Amino acid sequence: MNRDKIYRTCRIVLLALLTNLLLATSVMADTHWVQGIVTKAPWQERYRHIMIDNKLYTFMPEATFTIITKNRHGDYDQAYIRWQQIKKGQNVSIDIQGRRIYQLTIQK
Repeated sequence: MNRDKIYRTCRIVLLALLTNLLLATSVMADTHWVQGIVTKAPWQERYRHIMIDNKLYTFMPEATFTIITKNRHGDYDQAYIRWQQIKKGQNVSIDIQGRRIYQLTIQK
């Protein structure tokens, strides 16, 4: 009898874990990369924002900002920058979900 109770409890726990896993996976949305030109430099209100191709985007708190440059040997160097270093007119690539930016890259 005790063995049946343990078996039932294990099944319920396993079912709960599988349900949580399925719900967590279905909520996560994919991001994709888009290229554009900065039409208004980043600014901070309650959140940090930027205009790219005249569309308003919001930086997520964990967003990263990088610049990629080609050195004299033909190799590419990548460096992290602060969001304040992004300027109007720069060509950027952004990793977005809707209008939320997770990563911004400038290539020179």
